[in-house]
Amino acid sequence: MPPLARFTTEEILQASFSILRKSGIQDVTARSIAVELGSSTSPIYTALKSMDNLISELQKRTIAVLNEYQSRVHLQNPFLSQAIGYIAFARAERSLFRFIAIEAPIKLEESSNLQNINFPDEDIKKQWFGGLDDTAIKTITLKSYYFVYGLALSIAFGSSTTYSDDELILLLRETGLAFIQFEKIKGEQHK
Repeated sequence: MPPLARFTTEEILQASFSILRKSGIQDVTARSIAVELGSSTSPIYTALKSMDNLISELQKRTIAVLNEYQSRVHLQNPFLSQAIGYIAFARAERSLFRFIAIEAPIKLEESSNLQNINFPDEDIKKQWFGGLDDTAIKTITLKSYYFVYGLALSIAFGSSTTYSDDELILLLRETGLAFIQFEKIKGEQHK
Protein backbone atom coordinates (compact mmCIF):
# COMPACT_ATOMS: atom_id res chain seq x y z
CA MET A 1 0.00 0.00 0.00
CA PRO A 2 1.45 3.43 -0.93
CA PRO A 3 2.12 5.90 1.86
CA LEU A 4 -0.61 8.42 2.69
CA ALA A 5 -0.34 11.73 0.91
CA ARG A 6 0.69 14.50 3.30
CA PHE A 7 -0.84 17.92 3.08
CA THR A 8 -0.07 21.10 4.88
CA THR A 9 -2.67 22.55 7.20
CA GLU A 10 -3.01 25.43 4.73
CA GLU A 11 -3.84 23.06 1.86
CA ILE A 12 -6.46 21.36 4.02
CA LEU A 13 -7.93 24.73 5.03
CA GLN A 14 -8.02 25.87 1.40
CA ALA A 15 -9.83 22.68 0.39
CA SER A 16 -12.27 23.12 3.29
CA PHE A 17 -12.97 26.72 2.30
CA SER A 18 -13.47 25.72 -1.32
CA ILE A 19 -16.09 23.16 -0.25
CA LEU A 20 -17.76 25.67 2.06
CA ARG A 21 -17.93 28.23 -0.73
CA LYS A 22 -19.36 25.77 -3.26
CA SER A 23 -21.89 23.88 -1.20
CA GLY A 24 -22.01 24.97 2.44
CA ILE A 25 -20.73 23.93 5.83
CA GLN A 26 -22.84 20.77 5.93
CA ASP A 27 -20.59 19.36 3.19
CA VAL A 28 -17.31 20.19 4.92
CA THR A 29 -16.37 16.79 6.30
CA ALA A 30 -13.11 14.89 6.61
CA ARG A 31 -14.29 12.66 3.76
CA SER A 32 -15.17 15.56 1.43
CA ILE A 33 -11.88 17.31 2.21
CA ALA A 34 -10.00 14.09 1.49
CA VAL A 35 -11.83 13.72 -1.84
CA GLU A 36 -11.03 17.36 -2.72
CA LEU A 37 -7.34 16.66 -2.02
CA GLY A 38 -7.25 13.15 -3.47
CA SER A 39 -6.29 11.67 -0.12
CA SER A 40 -7.50 9.34 2.58
CA THR A 41 -9.18 10.84 5.63
CA SER A 42 -6.32 9.97 7.97
CA PRO A 43 -4.12 13.02 7.28
CA ILE A 44 -7.20 15.23 7.42
CA TYR A 45 -8.13 14.09 10.93
CA THR A 46 -4.52 14.48 12.03
CA ALA A 47 -4.15 18.02 10.69
CA LEU A 48 -7.50 19.46 11.74
CA LYS A 49 -7.24 18.73 15.47
CA SER A 50 -10.84 19.88 16.11
CA MET A 51 -13.93 21.03 14.28
CA ASP A 52 -13.98 24.20 16.43
CA ASN A 53 -10.56 25.20 15.06
CA LEU A 54 -11.73 24.52 11.52
CA ILE A 55 -14.91 26.59 12.00
CA SER A 56 -12.88 29.46 13.46
CA GLU A 57 -10.51 29.44 10.50
CA LEU A 58 -13.39 29.26 8.02
CA GLN A 59 -15.03 32.24 9.77
CA LYS A 60 -11.83 34.27 9.33
CA ARG A 61 -11.63 33.41 5.64
CA THR A 62 -15.30 34.20 5.11
CA ILE A 63 -14.94 37.56 6.84
CA ALA A 64 -11.94 38.31 4.61
CA VAL A 65 -14.15 37.76 1.54
CA LEU A 66 -16.92 39.88 3.09
CA ASN A 67 -14.41 42.66 3.77
CA GLU A 68 -13.31 42.52 0.11
CA TYR A 69 -16.89 43.15 -0.99
CA GLN A 70 -17.37 45.91 1.56
CA SER A 71 -14.14 47.68 0.66
CA ARG A 72 -14.97 48.02 -3.01
CA VAL A 73 -15.81 51.60 -3.87
CA HIS A 74 -19.45 51.67 -4.84
CA LEU A 75 -20.63 55.14 -3.87
CA GLN A 76 -19.30 58.39 -2.44
CA ASN A 77 -20.95 57.73 0.92
CA PRO A 78 -18.62 55.17 2.58
CA PHE A 79 -21.35 53.92 4.92
CA LEU A 80 -23.83 53.31 2.12
CA SER A 81 -21.06 51.78 0.03
CA GLN A 82 -20.24 49.22 2.74
CA ALA A 83 -23.93 48.35 3.10
CA ILE A 84 -24.19 47.73 -0.65
CA GLY A 85 -21.03 45.61 -0.42
CA TYR A 86 -22.60 43.50 2.32
CA ILE A 87 -25.70 42.88 0.20
CA ALA A 88 -23.55 42.13 -2.87
CA PHE A 89 -21.68 39.55 -0.76
CA ALA A 90 -24.99 37.97 0.33
CA ARG A 91 -26.18 37.76 -3.28
CA ALA A 92 -22.96 36.44 -4.81
CA GLU A 93 -21.64 34.22 -2.01
CA ARG A 94 -24.78 32.55 -0.63
CA SER A 95 -23.01 29.61 0.99
CA LEU A 96 -20.51 31.90 2.71
CA PHE A 97 -23.25 34.33 3.72
CA ARG A 98 -25.38 31.51 5.17
CA PHE A 99 -22.34 30.27 7.08
CA ILE A 100 -21.39 33.62 8.63
CA ALA A 101 -24.93 34.93 9.09
CA ILE A 102 -26.75 31.83 10.30
CA GLU A 103 -24.67 28.70 10.82
CA ALA A 104 -21.57 30.05 12.57
CA PRO A 105 -22.15 33.73 13.27
CA ILE A 106 -19.71 35.86 15.18
CA LYS A 107 -21.31 38.05 17.81
CA LEU A 108 -21.00 41.73 17.05
CA GLU A 109 -19.62 42.26 20.54
CA GLU A 110 -16.77 39.87 19.76
CA SER A 111 -15.79 41.12 16.34
CA SER A 112 -15.58 44.47 14.68
CA ASN A 113 -15.33 42.71 11.32
CA LEU A 114 -19.06 42.35 10.78
CA GLN A 115 -19.53 45.99 11.66
CA ASN A 116 -16.38 46.99 9.87
CA ILE A 117 -17.23 50.63 9.31
CA ASN A 118 -14.11 52.60 8.55
CA PHE A 119 -14.94 55.94 10.10
CA PRO A 120 -13.69 58.73 7.88
CA ASP A 121 -12.18 62.00 8.99
CA GLU A 122 -14.15 64.65 10.86
CA ASP A 123 -15.12 66.62 7.75
CA ILE A 124 -16.69 63.59 6.09
CA LYS A 125 -18.47 62.60 9.32
CA LYS A 126 -19.87 66.12 9.55
CA GLN A 127 -20.98 65.94 5.92
CA TRP A 128 -22.84 62.64 6.33
CA PHE A 129 -24.01 62.93 9.93
CA GLY A 130 -24.49 66.66 10.37
CA GLY A 131 -22.45 67.07 13.53
CA LEU A 132 -23.77 64.10 15.52
CA ASP A 133 -21.34 62.81 18.14
CA ASP A 134 -19.56 59.45 17.93
CA THR A 135 -22.04 57.79 20.30
CA ALA A 136 -24.96 58.70 18.04
CA ILE A 137 -23.00 57.62 14.95
CA LYS A 138 -22.25 54.23 16.55
CA THR A 139 -25.95 53.85 17.41
CA ILE A 140 -26.88 54.63 13.81
CA THR A 141 -24.23 52.20 12.57
CA LEU A 142 -25.56 49.38 14.75
CA LYS A 143 -29.18 50.01 13.73
CA SER A 144 -28.09 50.18 10.10
CA TYR A 145 -26.19 46.91 10.43
CA TYR A 146 -29.29 45.12 11.71
CA PHE A 147 -31.40 46.59 8.92
CA VAL A 148 -28.85 45.64 6.24
CA TYR A 149 -28.43 42.16 7.78
CA GLY A 150 -32.18 41.53 7.58
CA LEU A 151 -32.40 42.92 4.07
CA ALA A 152 -29.44 40.79 2.94
CA LEU A 153 -31.04 37.67 4.46
CA SER A 154 -34.32 38.28 2.67
CA ILE A 155 -32.59 38.99 -0.65
CA ALA A 156 -30.12 36.10 -0.44
CA PHE A 157 -32.76 33.54 0.39
CA GLY A 158 -35.57 34.77 -1.80
CA SER A 159 -38.11 35.88 0.77
CA SER A 160 -37.95 39.41 -0.61
CA THR A 161 -38.70 40.99 -3.93
CA THR A 162 -35.60 41.33 -6.03
CA TYR A 163 -34.43 44.90 -5.82
CA SER A 164 -32.41 46.61 -8.50
CA ASP A 165 -29.19 48.23 -7.33
CA ASP A 166 -30.81 51.66 -7.67
CA GLU A 167 -33.81 50.57 -5.58
CA LEU A 168 -31.48 49.16 -2.92
CA ILE A 169 -29.46 52.35 -2.78
CA LEU A 170 -32.65 54.41 -2.39
CA LEU A 171 -34.00 52.09 0.33
CA LEU A 172 -30.72 52.16 2.24
CA ARG A 173 -30.33 55.91 1.85
CA GLU A 174 -33.89 56.55 3.11
CA THR A 175 -33.43 54.21 6.07
CA GLY A 176 -30.07 55.75 6.98
CA LEU A 177 -31.55 59.24 6.82
CA ALA A 178 -34.42 58.13 9.07
CA PHE A 179 -31.93 56.79 11.64
CA ILE A 180 -29.94 60.03 11.47
CA GLN A 181 -33.07 62.14 11.84
CA PHE A 182 -34.19 60.09 14.85
CA GLU A 183 -30.82 60.58 16.58
CA LYS A 184 -30.98 64.33 15.93
CA ILE A 185 -34.50 64.54 17.40
CA LYS A 186 -33.43 62.44 20.37
CA GLY A 187 -30.44 64.74 20.91
CA GLU A 188 -32.65 67.82 20.81
CA GLN A 189 -35.05 66.33 23.37
CA HIS A 190 -32.20 65.73 25.83
CA LYS A 191 -30.97 69.32 25.71
